Amino acid sequence: MVTAKDGVDALEQLIEIEPDVTLLDIEMPHMDGFDLTKRLRQDSKTRALLINMITSRPANKHRNYVPELGVNE
Repeated sequence: MVTAKDGVDALEQLIEIEPDVTLLDIEMPHMDGFDLTKRLRQDSKTRALLINMITSRPANKHRNYVPELGVNE
């Protein structure tokens, strides 16, 4: 298991280590889970990466938005 201190650190690590699956939080410093997912889906090395996203936000708008970005679960 690898952890990151923020979204920017996560992006750098995910591109370098190429894991099979990720668990992202929407709320992260410096780059939130939405922006991180967008960047991962734009990069050919991480485009197919399985992304699971968690959040404490109760609003359905966030839950409805993540599939549009390419989040798997």
